[in-house]
Order: sequence, then C-alpha cells, then structure tokens
Amino acid sequence: MVQYVLKRYATGSTITVDASDSVNHVQAKLDKMIRLVATLKILGEDQEYFQMDDTTFMLPQEAVDEAKEILMEVIKTDLSQKLCEVGDGWSFEDLIFPEPED
Repeated sequence: MVQYVLKRYATGSTITVDASDSVNHVQAKLDKMIRLVATLKILGEDQEYFQMDDTTFMLPQEAVDEAKEILMEVIKTDLSQKLCEVGDGWSFEDLIFPEPED
C-alpha cells in the first residue's frame, strides 16, 4: 500500500496519509511489469517487441518506463488532492522521500 509521509520541520509534527486506490492499482501493475521484465531478461527475451495496441510496438523496458511516468503523474495528482484534504499549511515540501536502499 502506498502512503505519503509528511513532516513539518518547524514543529516536528508528522502525518501519514494513505494514497488513493488508483495510485495503489497503478503501483501494483507496475510491480508486475517489473517482475515480468526481469523474467524476460533471465530468459534472454527482453529485446523482443510486443504489441501494445493496433499500431504500437514496444520493448518491455520501454513499457515499464512509460508506466513509471504514468505512476508519477497519478501520484502528483493524488498527493495534491490529499494535501487539500489534510488542511492548511501542508505542502509538497513536507513530503518525506524514502531513503535509497543499498
């Protein structure tokens, strides 16, 4: 489940807000796509194009990259709505980003 963690540095107060169902849905689909691309790489089939629709063909990694962009847009829209819901004084600057894992 995707959650946003916000912290006001002036007061030290922190809140956690659940992301919408649409964000969680796109995130789940992206996770499946990443696992599929990893499997295709292991099988040596990650350079084969597949058909997205009647006129679009993509490499698996291209589809993942496009899905990541879509997820970021969905998150921006959702977070903007969530900031309005939590009340005055909260902004994008209050968002805490996860630390990269080694």
